[in-house]
Amino acid sequence: MRFVALLIVVLLGGLPVSAATDHELASGLSGVVRHGQGPLEHAAVYAYRTHDVSLTRVSTSRDGRFLFRTLPAGVYKVIAHKVGFVPAIVLFTRATESASDFLEFRLSEETDASFDQEDDFWSIRSKIPGDVLREIRVAEGAAFEDHGVVEPEFSVETELTAGTRKYANAGPSQVTHGRIGVESQVGGMRLSVDGRFDEMRPEALTAAAEGRASGRTDALALSMRGAGSASIQLNTVSHSLDSSYLHSSPVDMDRYQFLWSQDHGARAHSAVSAQYIEERGFNTQSMVSPVGVPLASRTLLVDGSYSQEIGESMAVRTGVSYQELIADTEIGNLLPGAARQQVNAYGIASTQLSPALLVEYGLFSTLLDGSVSMSPHAGLVMNLGQEWQAETVVRQRISSEEPKLPNFSLAHYRNLENNTSTEQHYYRVGLTRQLGKDEVFKVAAAHREIGDTLRVFFTEDFFDQIESVYLVRGDQLPELQVALTRRLSRGILATLESNVGSGGGGIFRTDNHTSYENKVRYMVTSLDTKFQRTETALFLAVHRVEQHLTPTVAGGLEVNDLEVDKLQVKVTQDLGFFMPMASDWALLLNIELSRGAVPYALDSQENDLHRRVAGGIAVRF
Repeated sequence: MRFVALLIVVLLGGLPVSAATDHELASGLSGVVRHGQGPLEHAAVYAYRTHDVSLTRVSTSRDGRFLFRTLPAGVYKVIAHKVGFVPAIVLFTRATESASDFLEFRLSEETDASFDQEDDFWSIRSKIPGDVLREIRVAEGAAFEDHGVVEPEFSVETELTAGTRKYANAGPSQVTHGRIGVESQVGGMRLSVDGRFDEMRPEALTAAAEGRASGRTDALALSMRGAGSASIQLNTVSHSLDSSYLHSSPVDMDRYQFLWSQDHGARAHSAVSAQYIEERGFNTQSMVSPVGVPLASRTLLVDGSYSQEIGESMAVRTGVSYQELIADTEIGNLLPGAARQQVNAYGIASTQLSPALLVEYGLFSTLLDGSVSMSPHAGLVMNLGQEWQAETVVRQRISSEEPKLPNFSLAHYRNLENNTSTEQHYYRVGLTRQLGKDEVFKVAAAHREIGDTLRVFFTEDFFDQIESVYLVRGDQLPELQVALTRRLSRGILATLESNVGSGGGGIFRTDNHTSYENKVRYMVTSLDTKFQRTETALFLAVHRVEQHLTPTVAGGLEVNDLEVDKLQVKVTQDLGFFMPMASDWALLLNIELSRGAVPYALDSQENDLHRRVAGGIAVRF
């Protein structure tokens, strides 16, 4: 098996990788559950997201390790438990779905556990969400009783928020968010159905006078997980947006996805994903767009991945993907209905040379429009004593020839390092210090050169998708990343994160043969504070995003710059702290204020204040 895995890595070295595949492999919440110095197998680990009261469960392997492969961003209670042991709870914040996070739990047996007055056995249980506590009680009952046929479990999650927002230069709008999820255990099958909607409607009295903004998102997800380790997911999402200030037709986007995954024992995992995306006007709302951006497109993306641990010191990850984009455009080099195919693959291996040294090596490559590019990858992680850890990553693209048109893709700013198919080179050096059990300091410096056109978003809200910047071929983008998690007191845990990037220098070419020198700058800082004694989460975020386009020739068409400043305040309060409740209830409040110029819009007003205020409640029973 070792020889086969290594052979796969070598053979795939000449193939390419999609950013989406690499993104999936890099994401996840992993960890270990211990008792004393040894691992604790078959322990249950629950990830309970507080703002929408959703629950995910995994079990530890023989070496006490666990992994949540897909876990959305949010504030979580992560609970570890095994029959005969006192549960352990960590209030944890996951910044993005693509982040790689790690937690460690140490469980004490009920017979020898010692706690102070504030953290005795029953106080700990009172902090566990009701649905998790029910599963723990069932597990404890099963250890002493023969239940025979287990009755199907059934749970319902609901969430509803409402408020108002001032969208760009349009008039005030009403916003509504709703979600309902149903989950049931039937025999050996775990079934869940999750539906949500987001709606923005103009206020009737102001729509005619000040313009209008309306939009809607509808999403439905079906998940089936067997008693073994296989799972199937079906997802559909439909977006629409219409605003009077946009310079193109309304925006529509539909996405359909099928995902199958399978664990092969405790050391191997495979997955297959298929997506179909149809959009109209999503990337053409501005006065100017980079060459090659379609008016509408239809995309098929199929990818597969496989990862395996080999022995105690080696692991391999491989993947292949195929993408076909049919673009509709009346200008530029693409004809209406022209198709563009792309094949991506990668092979990555990591070897633990010593307890203090981990080496990663492999190759990414892309085949597009008859051109081939390969990006050798090298990484190094070194432990510097018990507290410090250093890491470095290097990737450099080697191309056979430039493609006829720049490739075009989308990314969130936090996932830029995973977009291997859009970079010419990527260098990163980082340093981490473990200050305590749950206190960490991280600092990293990165430098990337963009090889293909990339649209970068700074929000996950579809209605705010116009607040984005374009990176084009030749842009140089240095970035500084800082993160600090520190316990301010026994019951207060705070995480400060800041990403600052500034660069450009690439030539922004448009379909009408106008060219600009591109310059991009952004600063995103957030403070996430958990008041654990009152079960309160407070999230503050401040960001500034800029894009400046300077005509390369005198007398060229001038366009407005993008300059946006935003402040976000989000509060989540668990009502179970104030009163005993049969269900889990949480209050939600979200406030956003932004000021700045809408990108490239002729009538943009820099001093116009955009605001969003929404509040609501979430419940699980």
